[in-house]
Formats: sequence, C-alpha cells, structure tokens
Amino acid sequence: MADIKYLAGLDIDGNITLNGNQLVGAAINSGTSNPSGVTGQLFYNTGDDKLKIYNDSGNWVNVGEDDTNNFVNGGSFSGGTLTLTRSGLGDLTYTGFLQIGTTSTTALAGNTTTISSAQATKLGHISVSQAVNLDTMETGIATNASNISSNTSNISTNTSNISSNTSSISSNSTNIANNSSNISTNSDDISDLDDSISDLQSDVSTNTSNISSNTTAIAAKVAKAGDTMTGFLTLHADPTSDLHAATKGYVDDSITGQLIYQGGYDASAAPPSGSTVKKGFTYTVTTAGDGNGFFSIPLEIGDLIIAETDSPSDEDDWTEVNKNVDLATTSTVGVASFSSSNFAVSAAGEVTVKNNGIALGAETIGDYVETLAGGTNVSVTGSSGEGAALTVSVSNSSIDSRITGRQYSGLIGGSTSVDVVSSTHGLGTDSSQFMIQLIEVSSGETVHAEVTRGSSGKVTVGFTSNPGTNAIRILINKIG
Repeated sequence: MADIKYLAGLDIDGNITLNGNQLVGAAINSGTSNPSGVTGQLFYNTGDDKLKIYNDSGNWVNVGEDDTNNFVNGGSFSGGTLTLTRSGLGDLTYTGFLQIGTTSTTALAGNTTTISSAQATKLGHISVSQAVNLDTMETGIATNASNISSNTSNISTNTSNISSNTSSISSNSTNIANNSSNISTNSDDISDLDDSISDLQSDVSTNTSNISSNTTAIAAKVAKAGDTMTGFLTLHADPTSDLHAATKGYVDDSITGQLIYQGGYDASAAPPSGSTVKKGFTYTVTTAGDGNGFFSIPLEIGDLIIAETDSPSDEDDWTEVNKNVDLATTSTVGVASFSSSNFAVSAAGEVTVKNNGIALGAETIGDYVETLAGGTNVSVTGSSGEGAALTVSVSNSSIDSRITGRQYSGLIGGSTSVDVVSSTHGLGTDSSQFMIQLIEVSSGETVHAEVTRGSSGKVTVGFTSNPGTNAIRILINKIG
C-alpha cells in the first residue's frame, strides 16, 4: 500500500495509536534549552547533549537518572566500615561489620562478644548468625555427654525390672484362661436351651400372623352375590359380549363424534369451558349476544354452538350454527354475494378479483392520482386517464449540468501558499460547503496539506516546501 504524503506539518490534538507498528525515521524534538512539557514528553537538549524526559514532578530529567541525582556511583570497605558514595549527595557510612582475618578481631554488630584467635580455629565449617562464646559452648557439650551416660545406666536397670514383672503377668494370664474356658462351656449349654424355646415361640407367632393375614384377605374380597366397592375397578379389556362390563375408554370412543345436548346457553357471557366440557357438547342459544366478545359474529336466539374439542378455550374450538343470518350491510355483518363479472369464487370459497374487475369510477378523490405533470428538467408522457402507462424521463444533459456545476478541478503549485478564489472555481462564496482533495500529478497519489477555507469562497492551500508549478491537482466538490 502506498504511503500517505503530507506536504505540510500536522497539528494533532488527539493521540496517535500505531498498533504495534514502527515509527520509522523519526527524530526527537531538540533545542538548546528545555521547553515547557507534559508528563512523559521527550526532548533532546543540544546544550548538554542529553536525552531528557518530563516526569510527573514537573521536571526535565536525563534519561536513566532521577530528578535528585540520588544514586550510588561508588563504594569502599575498610576494617569493619562500608562507605558508599552518591552522585550529588553525601557519602553513606556503615560500621560494625565482622572482618575475617588472621591478626585482628572486630566486635559483631549489636553485641559485645568477641571471637578470639583461639576460638576462631574452633569455628570450622559452623555458620553462626550471631556472636557466641565457643569455650562456653564446649563445656556445655561435655556436661551433656556425662548426663546422657548416667541416663543410659538407669534405663538398663528399669528394663530388667520390667522383664521380671512380665513373667509373673504371663502365669496369671494362663490361670484366667483356664477358668474362662470352663465358663464358656457352661454358657453354650444354656444357650442351646434358649434357642429351642425361641424356635417354639417363633412357630407360634408365625401361625398367628398367617391366621390374621387370611382373615384380612377374605374381608377384602367382593362377594359373588353382590357387594359395594370402595375404590375403582380396572377391567383387563373392552367388552366382547352384551353382558360384559364396559370400560370408560370404550364408552368414550363409542360416543365420540355424536352430539350431546347440554341445554340452553346465554350468549351475553362466554361459552362453557374447562375439563368438564367435552367434544360434541351442544348448546342452544337462549339469549342473543357475542359471548362478551368471545365470538366474532353475534349469535341469535335459536342458534347452536357445538364443541369441536375437549376443554374448548377459543372461538376456533366451537362451531356456530346460525339459523337466521341476514344479508350483510355497510354496518351489519351478514351474508354477502359477489358479481361474477368482477369476481371469481372457488369451490373452497376463496374470492379473487378478475382482471379489470374493479372500476375506480369518475370520482376525483381517493388514494389515487388522476393526472401526473412534469417539472423542471423532468418530462412525463401518458400522464392521465384510468390505467394509463406513465413514462417519466430526465435528459442526461440536465443531470450532467447539475453535477458538473458543483465541481471544480485545477492545477496549483509554484509556492508554499496558493489561493483558489470563488471567481476561479465558480462554486459560490460559502467555502464551508467545499469538500477538497489534493492529488500529486506525477504519481497520482493523494497528498495532504494545510487547507484553509476562508471568506467569500476563498480556499488557501499551504505546503511546507514548494511542490513545484502545477504539481498538485485540486478537486473541489460543493456539498449542500
């Protein structure tokens, strides 16, 4: 894709988002003195040859430094003292460090205990986090070793005493086991007698239960000579003989499709509804009405309504049989007829209009236009009369002149500022209506420059550098 050329500087009020792309060939704004800035702005100071950034404290600082020069740039260690040097600030000194050496000793920080040269040899590979007296530690270790030896002897004596007690306990356990065996034998004999008694009691209980169950079962049976049931009787199939009992489903299927007269209906209220209303239920209208808005055609006394389904809920679930429907009028719903000259009626009752079946008549009012006339640059033929075929046309010359009369194309250049006045472009004096485009003649590419829409229709085009005489084509379209 070709680059977009800007022949003038850009003055941008918003942000520019590059979406991860590179800013190629850009140079940081530079000068001999720092300008006013905003947080995050970059500036190259040619006076001290430093790249600077404007921080949130309102200061220009060199990139890589802070605004107080508060950073360490060196240090040294001598004896037990560490000295750090800082740019722009005083040195920092830290004392109390342990120096590792062969001749001198230094106190550990925060403790007065020292390590002598004799103790130093005792450190070995021991790592300590604070100062200790190794001689004291050595004496404590020896004392603990002696105490451990004495405790070992005492443990051996106690172990011997425990062994003797264990032997005595074993002998007593044998005697107790023998007695327990005798007791167990006697218990088994008693248990056998209990089991025999329990079996006899179980047999008696079982027989009693069986007698009770048989009595209950006999009481629940229907007497052959006739009886009254307290629940529903379910039959295994539909009847096949005149004397067989009939199932509900058999009866329902037998009467499906038959009319079941239910009595009179007051049509000033909605028709009967709910699960109790079944298919085939038929009612006679005793009071005229539309069912309180339920029926689209009012019912008269003597009409019939027939349920077409169980639990009917809307008008489509009913069939209305009218005994006295009058002819339709402009204000009354009723029976209407259609002229065979103008309409066709199918066997299913569908009505269609024949070709030329409806005449508008001689009226000059209504939702149609009797005559259509042409206007400026527009001609109309066949413009009047019923069924006229209209032709509306606009000449190309009329259209072209309207378009070209709102456009201008010309060549400019030869200066960094070029004026195109209203007498040149001929598009009027309101330059705010102009849409302007600039094209580089040599490449055919769209270019961008500073465009000023002035008064009296004047347009001024500014370039950073002279593009050359007639190097730029200006296109102006007047909108509005």
